[in-house]
Amino acid sequence: MYDLEHEDESLQEFTNELDCLKYVKKDLTQVKCFFLYVDIDRKLSKINTKNINLQIPNTILKNDLIKLIKTNNKLDNRLYKLVYMLKYNFNIDEKDLKNLENYCFLDTIDTVEDISFYPTVEVMSDINSLYFIYLDAGLKKKTKKNLITHKKTAKN
Repeated sequence: MYDLEHEDESLQEFTNELDCLKYVKKDLTQVKCFFLYVDIDRKLSKINTKNINLQIPNTILKNDLIKLIKTNNKLDNRLYKLVYMLKYNFNIDEKDLKNLENYCFLDTIDTVEDISFYPTVEVMSDINSLYFIYLDAGLKKKTKKNLITHKKTAKN
């Protein structure tokens, strides 16, 4: 005789196990990078994205970081200067998922060193990312030049 009730219980247990597996923390093997370019008018002119594979789980190595910075500092034959690096790492325990408002997942990266990420709940691992904010290199020079010209005009 076929036991439908027992099968329903087994199916429910299996579904619960699958749900639990979604919230197990896993090492990151890939991170999405966003490259934001700010033009001379201080407007966001372009956003590029690139997925990078990590040689070491949860870590972007310094050499890879330098390569990313240098290969993305030019856009449309214009030179850009890196002004900010930000890391978004969704590192929360499964038991705290209901209290997201108590956490800040965005960090400023101040030095060009290896960048470490914490393992992440699997269903949220694809939102871990790194942001590179570039400023048009002509903006700084233009602003400084305008300041010098303004000082000379004021003296005369």
